[in-house]
Amino acid sequence: MLFVISIALPFYMDYNYCVTCFQRQGDQMRLYKVSLRITSIAVFSLLLISASSHTAFADKTASDYTSDAEIDYTKGNFDSGIDECNQAIELDPNYYDAYEERGLLYLEKGEYDLAISDETKTIELSPDSILAYQLRGEAYGRQGNYYQDAIDQTSAIEKSPNYYDALAERGYSYYMQGNNDQALEDCNKAIWADPNDIWAYQVRGYIYGSQGNYAQEVADESTVIGLYPAARVPCSYAWQAHVARAQAYIKMGQYDNAWSDVHKAQSLGIEVPQDLIDSLNANSGSNNDSGGQQ
Repeated sequence: MLFVISIALPFYMDYNYCVTCFQRQGDQMRLYKVSLRITSIAVFSLLLISASSHTAFADKTASDYTSDAEIDYTKGNFDSGIDECNQAIELDPNYYDAYEERGLLYLEKGEYDLAISDETKTIELSPDSILAYQLRGEAYGRQGNYYQDAIDQTSAIEKSPNYYDALAERGYSYYMQGNNDQALEDCNKAIWADPNDIWAYQVRGYIYGSQGNYAQEVADESTVIGLYPAARVPCSYAWQAHVARAQAYIKMGQYDNAWSDVHKAQSLGIEVPQDLIDSLNANSGSNNDSGGQQ
């Protein structure tokens, strides 16, 4: 900044010196005086603005880059967020928040090995990072490693017993391992900790469906559908609740409602299993959703 001022100031002084000389020669030089003064001020101002912009860019911290990445995540701009985290890590290779955020972005992109690597690095740098355990476990779960998922979620829960995201995810891992009792207990705890936890309701709906409690499954999947518009972060998986609810309606013999959910899911770009459609065709005898629930 001082360097730029030291360059700009002589220009400004020289212009003013010229103005003084012109003024001594009479009124015919007044027009030149005004023109030169405006030019000198403009040049000086532009140099100061340029210097300020350069200084602001140079002063951007690892925390600033990571904050920008968090904003990118909420907007679904995952690649841009990863770039921001890369910049943060380049500035400070030990800034664990950047690894943690980048791991989340990789998780949303489906790059699970990279997500696991980043969350593992976060835990190395900050062993008390609860979110890192939760995210790493979720990445393991999406790879089908539900055992390791449950272990990481348990580590997060031990550090924060009412951590609803970890409770809901561990509930899903237990459900996928066939431990419905423990899964149900975790989902109930998650919903108690946060009555708006979409994932906990969705998983609990799956559990109820597997136990033949279809009315309760419909209730939970309906809650998911109702909560989605106010979700804190993007969670497109929530629309899968239409498919799960359609399956429950078929079991209950409510075929119009089932068709309604099938068509809604299809309109949202959700793939509906062909066996579900075949079952509906076989049982209802028509592809008619009149009177169905939206």
